[in-house]
Amino acid sequence: KLKEADQLKGRLGISKKASQTITERQKEKETKVLQEDVRRVKAALDALPAGVREIQGKIKEEQNIPLLTMAVEDLASVSKIKLISVKPLPIKEKDGYDRLPIEIKFQCTYPELIRFLRYAEKSPEIVAVQEMTVERDDLIYPKLDIRLVLYALFKSPQKEGSVQSQEALGAQE
Repeated sequence: KLKEADQLKGRLGISKKASQTITERQKEKETKVLQEDVRRVKAALDALPAGVREIQGKIKEEQNIPLLTMAVEDLASVSKIKLISVKPLPIKEKDGYDRLPIEIKFQCTYPELIRFLRYAEKSPEIVAVQEMTVERDDLIYPKLDIRLVLYALFKSPQKEGSVQSQEALGAQE
């Protein structure tokens, strides 16, 4: 019986060592998996500030768009023109300012077009009028189909430094 007990004790010792070995192997695997997870999370956290800055820049850029489209709608209203569409185009940075082009399409007569351009010239938001096309359609005569691009300037949040005035930029256009 003592012999059997000694053999059983030996087998228990071997089993115990085997179970510890398996457990340590499992621990090593789990440790490697956890270390990889930590590396991935660290990389994501390191990239987070850049992503936040990019989104904040877009929000700052885009926050002016509704105000500008409302200004264009007000210009159309006082000029008594029929707006067909107001479409903000991609923002471009130039000389420390964000240039926001807005494409507008409308129908009007020549006197209404002149009135609209005069109001646009006096507008504090609008800096330049470019890319104007005028088409005459016999179906809507004496009205015209107009397409033009207005530009507004906003101080660029990315570039802090010497910035030219709006008048100087307008003169460059």
